[in-house]
Amino acid sequence: MVAYISLGIIIEKKTIAHAMKSLCTLEIQLPDETTAQNISKALELDNVGYIETRVEGSIILARTEADDILSLRNTIDDYLACIDIALKSIIHSS
Repeated sequence: MVAYISLGIIIEKKTIAHAMKSLCTLEIQLPDETTAQNISKALELDNVGYIETRVEGSIILARTEADDILSLRNTIDDYLACIDIALKSIIHSS
């Protein structure tokens, strides 16, 4: 199985409760709905308190916020690395 993902990223800054926050929405297109569901479930324990996710078909929608852009980048980097590992695991097990 060969898998390709498509990634869309929206980063914005908003004032929430008188503090500036960096927000990011990720749209991750995976090969199929089963893969998206399996990856989302595999990562949900790691995401608690950091990233809110939902699956729509073969797309994982993830939203996160941080006090500064560097923290946001680190959270996104970690999340994408975990998706990469989960996807490789699925590919190698099939």
